Amino acid sequence: MKRFGARAGSGLRGTRSRGVAALEFMLILMILLPAFYVAVAFSITILARQMLTQAASEAGRAMLRAGTMAQRQGYATQAINTTLTWPSASAVSTGFTPDATYPCPASGTSASSQCIVHVTLTLTQPMTVNWPGLGALVPQNIVGTAAITLDTSTLGGS
Repeated sequence: MKRFGARAGSGLRGTRSRGVAALEFMLILMILLPAFYVAVAFSITILARQMLTQAASEAGRAMLRAGTMAQRQGYATQAINTTLTWPSASAVSTGFTPDATYPCPASGTSASSQCIVHVTLTLTQPMTVNWPGLGALVPQNIVGTAAITLDTSTLGGS
């Protein structure tokens, strides 16, 4: 029985297909690495948005304390600085916008008994390195918002 003759044919085929596994691995990595990067970039973006929303909610809770609107914004800013550890509070811009339908009066007297303030935290620095072609997929500005309803009878008092 000549067994080595059958091996010679299979050995020839093995010699010709040498390196194909490395080529296939490279082709798969060209798809998997960008997909993995996009998944990580989206996860970081979602985490940052959640942190900003949590800090905005804490700022809204801090605004429930009695005082003037300037004092309440001071309480809210202090709560943001305490709550927001990542991303850094210094990298975030804060906005306190009164609602158009239920604005807060300058003093404690108002026709309505409640007013609404929107707390908006915006992070403008990119959280991940921008790969070519992914700029539209990963947002550059991340925003967290919260709305708080304030009792107008406590505005203006200390």
